[in-house]
Amino acid sequence: MGNKARPPPPPKGKKKPPPPPPKGRKSVSKEAPPPSQPEERTRKKSVVKGSQGKANGHQHHVPVKSVQVHDFGNGESPPDDLIKLNKLEEGFIVGSLRERYNRDVIYTYVGTVLISVNPYHVIDDLYTPSTMDSYASVPQENVHDDLPPHIFAIASGAYHGLMSSWRNQAILISGESGAGKTEACKLVLEYLMEMSARAPKAKEDGPGGASSGAAEEEYGYGLDRLENQCMQAQTIFESFGNAKTVRNNNSSRFGKWIEVLFGNSGHISGAHIKTYLLEKSRLTKVDTGERNYHVFYQMLAYLNSPQGAGDERMSRFKLQKTTWKSFSYLSSSKGGQEGGGHKELAFVDSDNFDKLITSLNIFGLNSEAIDTIMQLLAAILHLGNIKFANKRIQNESSDVQGSVAAPPPPGRRTESPLSNAAELMGVPPEALERAMCYSSVTAGRDVIEKPNTVEESYRSRDALAKGVYEGLFKWIGSHINRVMKLQSQAGDSDVTSNKVIGILDIFGFESLQTNSFEQICINYCNEKLHFHFNEECFRIEQQEYIAEGVSVENVPYIDNAECIDMFEASGKAGSPGIFALIDTEVHAPGGSEVKLLENMYGLLKDKENLTKPHPREGDSRQCFKVIHYAGTVVYNSAGLLEKSRDTIHPDIRKMIKGSSSSLVRDIAEIIGADRSSKTPGKSNKATLGTQFCKQLSSLMGTVNEASPHFVKCMKPNDKSSQKLFMVENVIEQLRCAGILSLCQLRKVGFCERITFSEFVSKYSCLSGKQSNSSKDIEEVIERLSSKSLLHGDGWVKGHTKIMLKTGQHNTLEKALLVVKRKAVAKIEKQVRVSLFRKRFSEAMAVKNNLKAAMGRENLSEIKACMDALEDRLPGIFSSLPVYSKAKNLTQRLNREMEAISLLKKAIDSRHVQTLKSALKTSLELGYKKDAYVEAQALLETIARESALESLQTAMQSKKKADLKKALKQAKSAGLSDDENVKRAELLLQELGKPKAKAKPAEPAATAGKVSSSLLDAMHEVENEGQPKVQDDAEETEEKEAKEASAGDGEADLLTQFGLGADKKEGYGEESEVLADFGMVLSPKGQASGEGEKSAENLGKEFSALGLSRLPSTELWRTVVGVADILSAKLNTNSMIMPKEAAFFRSCVAAAEAETTLSDDQGTQLTEIKELCARVSETSECNENLKNAVYTKNLDKLIDALETVESLGMESPYIEQAKTLQQDLQRQEMEKSSTSAPSESQIIDIAKSSRWRFDKFVKLRSRDDFVRGKWRGRKRLMGLMLQHQRENLPNSLTCQSTSFPNLNRIATSSFKCLLGATGVKKTTFPAGHAHELLKTGLKHEALRDEILIQQIKQIHNNQDPKSTYTGWLLLCIWISLFCPSIEFELHLINFLIFFREHGVYGMYAKYCLAVLQKQFQVEEVELKKIAKKIALPSVDQLSSVLQGKSTPFIKKLD
Repeated sequence: MGNKARPPPPPKGKKKPPPPPPKGRKSVSKEAPPPSQPEERTRKKSVVKGSQGKANGHQHHVPVKSVQVHDFGNGESPPDDLIKLNKLEEGFIVGSLRERYNRDVIYTYVGTVLISVNPYHVIDDLYTPSTMDSYASVPQENVHDDLPPHIFAIASGAYHGLMSSWRNQAILISGESGAGKTEACKLVLEYLMEMSARAPKAKEDGPGGASSGAAEEEYGYGLDRLENQCMQAQTIFESFGNAKTVRNNNSSRFGKWIEVLFGNSGHISGAHIKTYLLEKSRLTKVDTGERNYHVFYQMLAYLNSPQGAGDERMSRFKLQKTTWKSFSYLSSSKGGQEGGGHKELAFVDSDNFDKLITSLNIFGLNSEAIDTIMQLLAAILHLGNIKFANKRIQNESSDVQGSVAAPPPPGRRTESPLSNAAELMGVPPEALERAMCYSSVTAGRDVIEKPNTVEESYRSRDALAKGVYEGLFKWIGSHINRVMKLQSQAGDSDVTSNKVIGILDIFGFESLQTNSFEQICINYCNEKLHFHFNEECFRIEQQEYIAEGVSVENVPYIDNAECIDMFEASGKAGSPGIFALIDTEVHAPGGSEVKLLENMYGLLKDKENLTKPHPREGDSRQCFKVIHYAGTVVYNSAGLLEKSRDTIHPDIRKMIKGSSSSLVRDIAEIIGADRSSKTPGKSNKATLGTQFCKQLSSLMGTVNEASPHFVKCMKPNDKSSQKLFMVENVIEQLRCAGILSLCQLRKVGFCERITFSEFVSKYSCLSGKQSNSSKDIEEVIERLSSKSLLHGDGWVKGHTKIMLKTGQHNTLEKALLVVKRKAVAKIEKQVRVSLFRKRFSEAMAVKNNLKAAMGRENLSEIKACMDALEDRLPGIFSSLPVYSKAKNLTQRLNREMEAISLLKKAIDSRHVQTLKSALKTSLELGYKKDAYVEAQALLETIARESALESLQTAMQSKKKADLKKALKQAKSAGLSDDENVKRAELLLQELGKPKAKAKPAEPAATAGKVSSSLLDAMHEVENEGQPKVQDDAEETEEKEAKEASAGDGEADLLTQFGLGADKKEGYGEESEVLADFGMVLSPKGQASGEGEKSAENLGKEFSALGLSRLPSTELWRTVVGVADILSAKLNTNSMIMPKEAAFFRSCVAAAEAETTLSDDQGTQLTEIKELCARVSETSECNENLKNAVYTKNLDKLIDALETVESLGMESPYIEQAKTLQQDLQRQEMEKSSTSAPSESQIIDIAKSSRWRFDKFVKLRSRDDFVRGKWRGRKRLMGLMLQHQRENLPNSLTCQSTSFPNLNRIATSSFKCLLGATGVKKTTFPAGHAHELLKTGLKHEALRDEILIQQIKQIHNNQDPKSTYTGWLLLCIWISLFCPSIEFELHLINFLIFFREHGVYGMYAKYCLAVLQKQFQVEEVELKKIAKKIALPSVDQLSSVLQGKSTPFIKKLD
């Protein structure tokens, strides 16, 4: 251990600076060093002595067991920030962390640094969407003060820091293996993904961000989105790069630097993942109690599970009847099943394999590509099973000892590991065996094949396996980056202009039972990270105090600069470092580990961090000991040079390069580019250690350019146990991390250091006088002090900078925020006024144009001016009188246009009834101008022509009835003075004279008398209204008159749909009377009023009419006329009666039978047929709804309502029907609840289609569901009750007046459901399920909403895993809270459908049984029971979701 830290000596020629004044505000000494620029953030050899410990990086500490840990009792609560402790001593710091840990508060601040203590379980409500919302919604400057410490706070600081300063950010997560670094990294990513999804859409971001694609608009979690891909990539890397160690079940055996690119709007615009130093040695040798990489066990667990048992890939991959114990590479660890940790991870393996496949699919790898990857993994396992035997190799000049692949045991010749591995790798077995058993060496110009010994063959085999696995790992990483790059460039966004938030998740400091080359690299990396932490938190800060002449209490910290020098020194300016010595031995002929150790102890003897191990620690001839900042580690040099060389023999590379598999050939190129030497037997490539040093140096350069955010992860114990806080372990980690020193420095130091000019420019506005000159610094300080904005010892003035403590800085920032808000409000006011004036002046110009357009009645100009007014005067335009007038004028002009269109069509058709209908519509629309006058004149002309034609026909027939009717028609047409009318009147008089009857010859006087008597009697009877005697002629005339009258009425009624009186004869004697749009049919010979035909038979009756007898031209006019009328009714949501629809169908049917239609008419007829279908459907639906309301039939009412709403119809019966539905359902429920029904009775009731869950009366209409959405409305309406991958636009159920926040909480709950079911990739899905459950138990009004959301996500879900999780959650919900009475039968109806389902039937039966029990309990009692139910913990829910336990689901018969 080094000596205790001493205060820094005074500079040469200067006196020691005096101690600081009691309330220091200004520079403390006139003799302080002159101003100088702070040292750059790169390591220098000249360090400030006294502020660090000795060169070995250790300080004197009280023995761990002697630390007196403070006990927080008697209501004393530890602070969120350790610098707020009364005493900054180890005992108080550890006591504070322990107390918070026992309370499940695992996060603690040290200034801006976050400490995270791994709880080894998921804490309730810690990572839920609502928690994330709280950190996302609070202003960043208030997060530290208003919210408790959290990993989300660090992520929020990085995100808002990027957005505000537009400078790259780095989140550095460090700690020992098993401290929770990987989980912290995933939580940071999850927060950043959510922030990206919330950010507004920006054009420059392209479709790669959260708004990519209409399918995932706004808060979406689509499979092809960058947010989802970033999260899914972690699943892949965990499977291929993580393994169980003695310290951690999910230890990262590689390092990764995740770069997340953001655009100006805050959307993710790209991502890139760099990996470092995969631990390949684990592949071929696993230590006791550990496992190989997860992916091998996941693959085998799946193939041996019930789900994969019948998978034909078992035989294709040569894995029949195999387990992990069947393979040497997996079973090489001592300790068996329990020691290897396979038993407790067996289920997780199978479950995680499904997640791995899903993630690979998301990155565009189809089943064929995934099979190729699995095939290669199986080949690696078979490689490990290849054994070698000695064999004498004889040739012409020598007889040497060689090796050969050992044959399989007798009886298993077909299961040779060699042939299996060769077949799976796509190479001949002979080539594979020769590549492992022989090596090519160069002898002069000749290349000779040298037989390998058994040991050399095993090394070649292992090198091949490690090389192939490393190549596969890199290939997958490259593919992931390539896909994310393509996604980010899909919108042609300029990725180079974006900024980065980098997240470092790298291996923690390790000290294992046997430490080799991997641990050297890992611990060297941690040394570099710790140095960076020192740079940011200690070194630069303390050197800056000296440069500024500010006296601050010296804070000792662990300085590891010399330790880093010992590793990475090149030897050009002094002793070479460890990596340089390793490289020398690797490249030197005959280099060995023994010579390496000799050089280390000789050349590095002056390094205090390097010593020989104690005999009980290891053999000094084979081991060396390094004193790291985090502890002492003994490294074993055995195999160290070979691992650093890390080469694959060219023979092996040549062999796999000839593979028939394209993936294997790609891997050959990867490993060849990295490792293979150009010449057999000679290595010209940089060693693995040199490559790692360069990679790490590049990484640290990137980190140094970014604003850092530190997360220090701690392990509370070495047993990975919950609620176990081992003080000694934590103290050691706190000392290694420098937390005590950091607390002390943050307590006495000044974290914010601002130059005079920056300080004046930024804070002079608080003094009442704005300035930008550093000369005004004294005046600004005085003014701020007088306003109590600078106070106490919270600040100090240096030579060139003002230094502020955290509290003082926050005070100024809050005051500045108030001033900024006032300034922004004032600026905004002026801008708004200016913009309004500009818009108003533009609006006045538009107003004048509008008036002119209104004068011209130019509709297009009027609309353009109205749109311009809306744009320039939003919210005000509607109150302008001219706008109201323009709106009314627009409506009138639209009506006129509609009327003109109808009139023009009628004029072109010259059809009487079409003209009449158009004129009538025009009057209704208020149009009586040119087209109206023209149509009216044409109608009069046609009427006159028709009247004259009828008159001439009647005159020719000389029938009184026809003449009377024709004369009446002619006079009504204004033809009273026409010569034809006069002649017809004379003819009528002639026909009116009585005819003499034939009789026996009598005297003329008698005959005249009889005739006169008859006429007088007839006249008298007519006058008195008494029955009269009629002769045959009179009867005939009267009959003709009746027929004419009937014909007249028939003509008027037929023309209602365009069949004029002039075409009546086309119907012949089969014509029937059509009432006004009622079309009442009176078959020939049936008395009038005998009864109307049913609507169903109208079409059949009309087929008997004479429609088919009409000339094709008249028929087509009729069809078009009827179509125009009914189309207008549809467009205005007017009622269409069934008889109208039936007549339309008959017209269309007649038109279809017509063979003389033109091509244009045929095309138009297709459209008319579609209109006819809509008319029929609309009419039928409206009629069904009306009948259902009048009959009060609940089933018919539900069906009719569903159909009407699905068509978007407007019916006067809808509201009445909905109210009636609620009343009828409530009556049925009350009736059924009077006695406890049996299960069979309940099921019989619920089987009815009326209880389908999509007919629940409280569901929103589809239009209401998408209210507020403008894009993708139809798609969202279709997904309202089906599985979807994006957030809900609104709640599924109607809002309750007693629960106004339903919509907001419902949409938030659905976000939890997406996370719980795996639709949205989250770190802790059980946490989302826990929050959803808590919401249901807390808010009774939301229970139906939650249940319907769950059913929705099960309905039409194509993802089996998500559906399975959905059923588990539904069982939990129903077990813990019951649905409302109104929804019970709807829920049962849904469950009945799945009761006999082969996969999910058991869950449906369980839910039905639970609901049956709830039926037998009073509602009041159910509510009491629900209040007493204990909320399951997140860990319990996690166990259920993973299938480890089923406390809520019992086996049912």
